[in-house]
Amino acid sequence: MTHPTWQGLPPKIAEKQRAFTPYRPSPQKAKVILNGNENFQPPQVDLQAALADVKLNRYPDPIARECCALAADYFGVRVEQVVAGNGSDELISLLMMALLPRDGKVLVTKPDFDMYAFYAGLADIEVADLPRDDVNLDALIEKAQAVDLVIFSSPCNPTGAVIPQAEIVRLLRSTDALIVVDEAYADFCEDSMLPSLDEYPNLIVLRTCSKAFGLAGIRLGFAMASEAIITALHNVRSPFNVNALTQAVGAAVLREPAQLKAMIAEILDNKREFITAIDSVERLLERLDTQTNFILLKGADAQLLHAHMTAQGIATRYLKPDLLRVTVGSREENAAFVAAMDDWEDSSAGYLV
Repeated sequence: MTHPTWQGLPPKIAEKQRAFTPYRPSPQKAKVILNGNENFQPPQVDLQAALADVKLNRYPDPIARECCALAADYFGVRVEQVVAGNGSDELISLLMMALLPRDGKVLVTKPDFDMYAFYAGLADIEVADLPRDDVNLDALIEKAQAVDLVIFSSPCNPTGAVIPQAEIVRLLRSTDALIVVDEAYADFCEDSMLPSLDEYPNLIVLRTCSKAFGLAGIRLGFAMASEAIITALHNVRSPFNVNALTQAVGAAVLREPAQLKAMIAEILDNKREFITAIDSVERLLERLDTQTNFILLKGADAQLLHAHMTAQGIATRYLKPDLLRVTVGSREENAAFVAAMDDWEDSSAGYLV
């Protein structure tokens, strides 16, 4: 038996690996964490009671039945229209790898969530893209005629902008392609396509528990679509894709819709105060409007401000070439950011080109 001549990965695998740019989450080793768009407040739930009946030696409910039923109630859809996933990421991956043909094609907007194109590439699906700024729906509709799936976030990460429902409806009516609307941030703007599920069989809506619900640590998301699409996703997902601990905690939180609404309201109150404080600082960066739980600052000095915040122990997200994304935190966290920003504006370092 001869040894292979290659070192490291086999050539074909290495070639595929070279085509990928890995998604690198920002580090969260900081005193103030404002870089992940998480909820600064965990939901108040009795974890001991929630986990009391979990049997670690047994497989979980294969379809996360209770979580799906509670999600259906919360989002106002039928339980037959819901499938649970190990975060929205798993569901995005399933959409790419399971619903599209081998020679399929996906359309994404840019900038948007990088994992759309990443998972399409993983499935060897061709990716086309369209500039996101002031999305031209006519151009999007034209490109949608030549693809099998269109996916975008609304509100958008990172621009914070919403594509109006009327425009999404126009897109849905224009093509047989699957239209996936990632509504990870929709809880903060109450602008959702979920009421249209029954009308458009090519519509898929993604929701997550990681943002508004304060459950980023348990990895739980939902895809909502026609029963035919949900059945197709059930047919190809892993049989126990949502673990028992996630199901137990997710169900306990989803049983408290009033608490979830109150948490969202507090985030939005903090955001309004945060915006007022930021706008009171004579700043070098422009603040853009967002309909999310983050603030977006734009300017040539975004990277410098990011570096300053890092030095102050405040984690933010720099997005090339000129954006700084800052999660709305607690009042104390927001105040720490504003104080550090004010200090930076007053220092000569802030005026470096």
